[in-house]
Amino acid sequence: MIEALRGAAVGAETIEFWLVSAVLAGLAVFALRKGLGGFWHMRTMVDTPTAKIRSAPQGYVELAGRALPYRVNLTAPLTRLSCV
Repeated sequence: MIEALRGAAVGAETIEFWLVSAVLAGLAVFALRKGLGGFWHMRTMVDTPTAKIRSAPQGYVELAGRALPYRVNLTAPLTRLSCV
């Protein structure tokens, strides 16, 4: 793929070269922005402390423990998997 782009860029006219370069630069900026956004979201999740259910704040929270079923056959509406 890179060889095809390199060959197209070398034999292309000036305007076509800069158009391809601009598109590739835009894709690189987009990928960098999405990657950094995902990284910072992951860091927010990792840095969130574990809370007890009685004192859990609103927003992002991590809960740890065991859950008991509320009803016998409680299933998720979309996936039809059993849940509590």
